[in-house]
Amino acid sequence: MRRWLKWVRRLIGDNDSEIGSARIVAEHRLTEIGVELLRAAGCSIEDALTAARMLVWADLRGVSTHGIRLLPMNLRRLVGGGANPEPDIRKVAGIGSFERWDGDFGLGLVLGSFASTRARELATEHGVGVVTVLRSNHYGAAASYVMDPVLDGFVAISMSNSSLSVATEGGVGRSLGNNPIAIGAPGRFPLVLDMSAGISSGARVMAMRRAGITVPDEWFHAPSSPGERPAMRPFGSLEGAGAKGAGIGIMIEVLTGVLSGVGILSDLMLGAGFSTDTPDNCAHTSIVLDTSRLLPGGTFTERMERLVRELKDAPPAPGVEEVRLPGERAWREVRRRRRDGIPVEQETVVAIASAAEDIGVTVDW
Repeated sequence: MRRWLKWVRRLIGDNDSEIGSARIVAEHRLTEIGVELLRAAGCSIEDALTAARMLVWADLRGVSTHGIRLLPMNLRRLVGGGANPEPDIRKVAGIGSFERWDGDFGLGLVLGSFASTRARELATEHGVGVVTVLRSNHYGAAASYVMDPVLDGFVAISMSNSSLSVATEGGVGRSLGNNPIAIGAPGRFPLVLDMSAGISSGARVMAMRRAGITVPDEWFHAPSSPGERPAMRPFGSLEGAGAKGAGIGIMIEVLTGVLSGVGILSDLMLGAGFSTDTPDNCAHTSIVLDTSRLLPGGTFTERMERLVRELKDAPPAPGVEEVRLPGERAWREVRRRRRDGIPVEQETVVAIASAAEDIGVTVDW
């Protein structure tokens, strides 16, 4: 195992310190901690490294709500039976560049990455790869699954359905998952759209509450009956465009739950928190495109540069310093955090230490 951790360190560098209320941890060390704890919870070294990297990608991009903070939850599910530490991932259908796989209720972090990696392999062979994986669990930040293929020059899409938490347009109950999707393309920087169907992510809402920040009442519908958990409004609702957010969530459901063959809407865990002993039963779909099959040489790269240049040259609105494109701020954060380290809040440090103790491991930060 230590041989693998040394390989991680050589791969992604070195930096570590502690500042203020947040502990500043190097990318390599945060990945090592994830690998060590996931291994202790029963994952193979390959799956542990994959899962840890997906969490750390979110932290690198500045999305700490979906980063290493989710490690304790995943450890509890591995130990409690909500996620299978040794899934038998097997193909159940496929033709050409289009495949369907059974994830055997493994970690969503592992299965989401598997879908992306397999779709990339198919794209290398056929020009396009489409992979859907059924019987999975929460996979966190959709952008994590497009970063590696995008950095290698592919266009990539990753999406997942999730437990009911969002109202459809015109409804008030929790009838749709806050289904995430990421679409990424290579260029001057990774151009990455990362969004979900709801007006916010559930993790962001919880983070706001922990920080004492008032969550706007208008983000949620009033419960239709006493004791019922309120439904989040779909993305765009406050601007009168909730049908767009709900429509995106519905179509993601089509391309994941419906396409995979299992786990549609109420078939998923009902969103009352992450059960330690019950799998989510969600599905992920990845689509990867090799643009060189359609455009010769560096044509795609040249056209991407023109796209970015023209958009960036647009005059900014009053009071706005610059026009920023999807993924631009996140890429700046990746570069900064790879240089200076990743801030990990003390609350997360304590939670990870507690989860580690439960599985008989001491974390050496």
